[in-house]
Amino acid sequence: SGAAYAVPVLLGMPVAILGLLSSVSPTAALLFKRVFDVCRAMTHMVLTTEGSFKKELKKLPDPDLLTKLDRASFQKVNLILIRHGESEWNGVFNKSSGAKRIMMIPIWFVQALCKEFIVMLTGGSVFLDSPLNEDGVNQAQALLKFLEGDGSSNKHVQIMTGKAGKSVVVTSNLRRCIETATIGLWGRFRDSSDKIILLSDLQESSRNVDTYSLSQPMGVPPLLTLPLHVNSPAEKLEALLETAGNAGQKKIFESGLLRLQRFSAWCFDSPETKGGDVTIIVSGHSLFFRTFFQAYMTRSVEHEAKKKKIVNGGAVACTFERGIVDGATVFRIDPATIEVIYGGFGK
Repeated sequence: SGAAYAVPVLLGMPVAILGLLSSVSPTAALLFKRVFDVCRAMTHMVLTTEGSFKKELKKLPDPDLLTKLDRASFQKVNLILIRHGESEWNGVFNKSSGAKRIMMIPIWFVQALCKEFIVMLTGGSVFLDSPLNEDGVNQAQALLKFLEGDGSSNKHVQIMTGKAGKSVVVTSNLRRCIETATIGLWGRFRDSSDKIILLSDLQESSRNVDTYSLSQPMGVPPLLTLPLHVNSPAEKLEALLETAGNAGQKKIFESGLLRLQRFSAWCFDSPETKGGDVTIIVSGHSLFFRTFFQAYMTRSVEHEAKKKKIVNGGAVACTFERGIVDGATVFRIDPATIEVIYGGFGK
């Protein structure tokens, strides 16, 4: 029927227009792409159902079912969770509190809007796929300083810097997480061939436009200032990023819980982790991590990880387990293994 062809035609029109404009005027093409991205991000914000999974968490298998198994009969991996530094979006809408916040948000918003018009001409954005702001860069650099200084003797830090054990670094496909992983772990990547794996399943579970991804499937988002922060050519940074796991922008009607479950399976089934005895270093988001703890930590235990966010630039370690109980796959975070490496939990 005609309706069956309407959707691909409508989706293909912006791509065709973008290609035409690119050959005529690169600036016009950038502006058109930004309008298209804004429309798509706003549509996602209004229509998405990705956050409607809170009730589903209670239906997941009880993590404590794994305690019935012999420890030799289930798998485990070690995780180190790094929350991204403060973003441009955070700096406008989530900074400060009370009366000061109410008074300053309009000023911060106008400043960000002016900056948006400037960076849009280079393919960047303040609001969409919001990158680190100045404070966020400082937080990532503080993490790097800790890893190479005061914390260098810590067993988890030795793994994070690539000096001990087997480990792999993965990140959300959003820019602030890629930037935090690159800057914060730069001592590891500076002179090695290690990669940072982009996983779109780590994309934040929120309808806000700052969680909209600017990267194309198997692509890299615009990382305009990152080369300056690590004093490295853009070509080297692009080669650092492994994009096979990046599917681009999240689906509008897909539950955020599905991405969480796919990532959980990836921790055990991916080529990088299948051999076991590996630590997965994850650069991700506050809500994603908090939901992760809520979904898989022992339900009878009250832990701050279930209620509070990891601070910007903070790092927390834990052990993640998987086993089969009565035919069902069960995941569990052992609360006894949760350890603050740097920063800890905030609000």
